[in-house]
Amino acid sequence: MIRAKVDPDEVTFTGLLSACSHSGIWQKGSCCFEYISQYKSSSMKLQHYICMVDILDRCGKLEEAEELIKNMQVKANSTGLLASLSACRMHSNLELAERATKSILDHLEPHCNAAYVLLSKYICFCGVRHEFVSGDRSHPLIEKINQKLDGLGGKLKVFGYVPDERFALHDVEDEQKQEVLSYHNERLPIAFALATTAKGSTITVMKNLCMWRLP
Repeated sequence: MIRAKVDPDEVTFTGLLSACSHSGIWQKGSCCFEYISQYKSSSMKLQHYICMVDILDRCGKLEEAEELIKNMQVKANSTGLLASLSACRMHSNLELAERATKSILDHLEPHCNAAYVLLSKYICFCGVRHEFVSGDRSHPLIEKINQKLDGLGGKLKVFGYVPDERFALHDVEDEQKQEVLSYHNERLPIAFALATTAKGSTITVMKNLCMWRLP
C-alpha cells in the first residue's frame, strides 16, 4: 500500500498487527508497530497497543509487554493486562501474574471478574491453593483459623446474631447444629484470609455454587 502511495488507516494497522500476533511473527509486528509510532502517531489507538502486547506475550517477552503497557500514550484499560495475565500461565510467570492482577484491580477495574478467574486458574495450575471442608482439621493453620472464627462469633453474639439452625442439614443435636454452622466451609476461608492478611486488606470471596433457602 505504501509503495502504491495508498495511505493505510488505523483499521489496516490493526489487521496487520493482529495477523502478526496470531502468526507469532514478532519481528514484523515490531516493525509495523514502530512504523505507526514514528510516522502515523495520530493513528495510534488502544487496539494497536493491545495487539503489540499480545505479540510480545505470545513470544514470551512478558516484561517487555508490561513495560509497553506502562508507557502507553493512550488511556489504558484492563484488556492488555488481561492478555498478559493469560500469557503468564503459558510462560510460568506467577510474579508478573500477581502484578498484572494488582494493577487491574487497584487502578483500572476493581471488580474485574476475569482477573480473579485467570489468576485463580494459574494458581491452581501451579498447585498453590487452599481447600476448606466443614469439620476438616487438616489445614496447617486450622488452630489460627478456628481462633479467628471464635473471636468473630463472640462479636456477632454481642450484636444479637443467632445462627439459623434450619440451614444445618445434618441430623444432629441442636448444640452440634450451631457448631456446624459456626465452622461452615464458607466461613473457614474468610477466617483464613482475616488471619493471614494485613489489617485493612481487601478480601474477595468467589464461589460457583449458590444455596437458597426455599420458603
